[in-house]
Amino acid sequence: MSREREGILLCLLAAVAYSTQPILAKFAYAASVGVVSLLIVRYLVSAGVFWALVGGRAVPLPPRSIAVRAFLLGLLGTSVQVFLFATALTRLDATLGSLLLYSFPAMVAAGAILSGQERPSARRLVALLIASTGVILVLGGAGGGGWDTVGVLCALGSALGAAIYLLLSHRLLATATPLPLATLGESGAGLAFLVAGGVTGQLAFDFAPWGWWPVVGLAIVSAIALAASLAGMARVGPTTTGIVMMAETPLTVVIAYLALGERLLPPQLAGGALVIAAVVLLQLGHRTSVREAAQPDRDVIEPVPPAPL
Repeated sequence: MSREREGILLCLLAAVAYSTQPILAKFAYAASVGVVSLLIVRYLVSAGVFWALVGGRAVPLPPRSIAVRAFLLGLLGTSVQVFLFATALTRLDATLGSLLLYSFPAMVAAGAILSGQERPSARRLVALLIASTGVILVLGGAGGGGWDTVGVLCALGSALGAAIYLLLSHRLLATATPLPLATLGESGAGLAFLVAGGVTGQLAFDFAPWGWWPVVGLAIVSAIALAASLAGMARVGPTTTGIVMMAETPLTVVIAYLALGERLLPPQLAGGALVIAAVVLLQLGHRTSVREAAQPDRDVIEPVPPAPL
């Protein structure tokens, strides 16, 4: 099997794993699992898996200054973004929350333009318009009955957090490989949730015993998803990774329908299609070859989908 095909299959595996995260979270909530408790298990297990990978492969850690920045991004950035999305899922359907989260690539493009990291172009401006229209249709199609204001604000806040995280973290890849950076980020987020649980008294595991199945399942698929996405990106580059992993959102819609009975109205389906189309437009603008993937342009911000949870 060619290296390119391996990379695409790994990215598809990551998309499938990521698409199950919101559904597993909804099952956990049905068992009275708290948001913080769920995220503590998810991130501590994932961090443990990645430290084992780093140690097993003898991957060197980045210089101290870079390592500290990566850890702090997880501690202060990832934790906030993920907490907002996990909270949104307590109020919104998994499909609606995922579609709103997927508006983050357009936010990345807008942020890159406003901060001067990328130049405005017709392609980027059209993509922003398409994404904005899509979000409006997604919300308008719900008719006020399938979501509440706090849930929507949390989902959009999570998308904004993901965009800010990418804008701050993409230059770290110029001095370190993704695996140790991901390990440090997962560790930072895990510590944030552990401290938050202890301080607020939300560190509780007195939920229904069957709730451990979705809790442990979320931790396992999260580790698989992140490992597969990193391995896939190493083979095909960030642009192809982002394009292939766009399957994540449609898969979430299908799995949520089959497992939870969630349905989207026609305007929401149209809005979701527009959001995905905007991502396609942004990704195709940064198309790279397999050869270029070995030495990607570190100065270009690639909106590769982040972990929902």
